[in-house]
Amino acid sequence: MRRLFIILGVILMATLVMAQDSSKQRFVRITHSTEGTVAIDSAGGVWHYDAGSGEFVSGELADVKTLSDQTDEDTSGEELMLPADIRCTDVHEGDISRLFSEVVVEVDERVTGAVFSGRDVIIKGLVDGDVVSLRTVTVAGTGEVRGNII
Repeated sequence: MRRLFIILGVILMATLVMAQDSSKQRFVRITHSTEGTVAIDSAGGVWHYDAGSGEFVSGELADVKTLSDQTDEDTSGEELMLPADIRCTDVHEGDISRLFSEVVVEVDERVTGAVFSGRDVIIKGLVDGDVVSLRTVTVAGTGEVRGNII
């Protein structure tokens, strides 16, 4: 069962990367939940992933929360951020597993290991490992995941 989830996650991520390249959009946020996948481009446009066509299309799915719905953080300075390898100086080695609370990897944090949450996961920093959530995974414009997202 675990292998199936990993395979599905890899297929989804590969599809997302191909969809990004084919649409020539630069997404600063991608939020994935059971209701669907929503992306925000650098111009503030909202896109949702259409599994039938295998690409992102303009417009938002109903009832899908994005990072901007979850936080009132000012993201206007995201373009000026240092790369995650340089910026993330607060290093957490090992896995993070929280069944009953959300996990937030902050802008200056780097996690070297897997991240699991029974609730939401918000990545603003760097994760060197897989990310698994039973609800939603949000990767902010400052975030980076070097692994699978399930």
